[in-house]
Amino acid sequence: MEALLFITAAAGKINLCLRLSGVVSSPSSHEYRFVYEPMTWADAQSYCRRMNSDLATIATMEDVETLNKMAVMNNMVYTSYRTKVWTGLYRDGWKWSAGSRFSFSYWKSTEPNNNNGNEKCVLATFDALGKWEDWRCDVEKAFICSKFKPDKCNGWYK
Repeated sequence: MEALLFITAAAGKINLCLRLSGVVSSPSSHEYRFVYEPMTWADAQSYCRRMNSDLATIATMEDVETLNKMAVMNNMVYTSYRTKVWTGLYRDGWKWSAGSRFSFSYWKSTEPNNNNGNEKCVLATFDALGKWEDWRCDVEKAFICSKFKPDKCNGWYK
C-alpha cells in the first residue's frame, strides 16, 4: 500500500503526516477513499469502520464534484464494475451510516424507486455524474469510505 507524506505549515507550526494514497479531500469537511474491492453494503460498512471511517457521507455539491473528479482520474467512468459505488446512505427514513443528518440529495431523475421493495442502500453512479440510485444491499460493489478532515495526524494518517 502506497503512502504519501504531507507537510503543512500554519502560524509557524509544521505538521508532518503520512497519508495513504487514494485519499482525496473535499472543500467541505470530508476526506474520501475509494476502495475497489467489491463488497456488499454491510461488508463495505464494516471495512470502512475498521479503517476508523464510515461509508461515504456526501453532504454538499462540492463533495459530489470532488468525487466525480476522482472517478475520472481513476478511469471509474469507463470501468463497468467501478461506475457504481456504495455510499453510506440507506433507507430507514434515509440516513447516513455515520449518523449525520440527511439533507442534501443528488438522485438520478427516476430515483429513488425502491424497485420490488428491495432497494434499501444507495450507490453513486459515476457514469451519470455521481448521481444516486437506490439498490439492493446484497450486491457486491466498489465503495467509498469517508471521514471528517483531521486537524492532526490520525486515522488514514500515520
